[in-house]
Amino acid sequence: MAGKRHVILGSGTAGLNAIRTLRQLGDDGPIVLVSAEAPYSRMVLPYYLARRITEPHVTTATGRQLDEWGVERQIGRRAEGLDTKAAKLRLDNGEDVAYDDLLIATGSSALTPPIPGAEHARCFNFWTLDDAKGVNKTISPDAHVVMVGAGFISFTILNGILERAGRLTIVELAPRILPRMIDDAGAAMVTDWLIERGVTIRAGAEITGIAERGQGLRLTFAEGDSIDADLVLTLDRETEREAKALRLNPPVEMLGDYVGTGEEVEDPYGRSRRHYRDVALQLKRLVELLVARLDSGAVSTPEP
Repeated sequence: MAGKRHVILGSGTAGLNAIRTLRQLGDDGPIVLVSAEAPYSRMVLPYYLARRITEPHVTTATGRQLDEWGVERQIGRRAEGLDTKAAKLRLDNGEDVAYDDLLIATGSSALTPPIPGAEHARCFNFWTLDDAKGVNKTISPDAHVVMVGAGFISFTILNGILERAGRLTIVELAPRILPRMIDDAGAAMVTDWLIERGVTIRAGAEITGIAERGQGLRLTFAEGDSIDADLVLTLDRETEREAKALRLNPPVEMLGDYVGTGEEVEDPYGRSRRHYRDVALQLKRLVELLVARLDSGAVSTPEP
């Protein structure tokens, strides 16, 4: 199989698996990878923070591997427009990338809470390798770390923070921690476990501002009090994809429209978000889409 020019937007798990699968299926057509970042795994960043792995182990595909796959790279570039009639992807440097088929695999992005000062250099989303490097440079055995948000993402890096910081405070806008994951009894058990390890928990607390104070930060609460911190982690995700920001001509359905089965919900800050909760149904619809493409001959399978 040859001929088609494939453009992959996003170098995460989905994008790299698409490249690998194309080559495994015998497709030797040109592949162009467009990504703001070099390929690495976000899922192992907690281990990088905990110093169980080094930066080379975060990488998922080296330049040599991409060369072996014959992948042309546009690393450090973002897409800002898409003309489906002309089959061209417009990059942020004004360059147009032509394609026969295009995979938009940009994933989710970090959610910065609408708190004045949350964009400070000592506030991190911990969603990118650069975030992780920033935390590594800032954290110390006597540092006071404040984690804003007590959901799933927070707990993926909890052990690393406990091992490397002197003090940890968790601030959650909801009345308890892990509000969308476990019930009240489970949350109470986790709360006790954290308190036993010296963690301060402020549930039902609203941060109204983050300001620079000396070499650190001061967080002000709606109750009128404040706390000082050396660094702040804002740990939430939104399902808005970079693809949604593309200026489309004409409008086009995204991969997310095939597999997204979420409902509109209001986040803790009063903003409307799409909440994806039924992963099994998402996968089912994706499999149905792929099977339909196999049946139509759009995708071929290798000979046994």
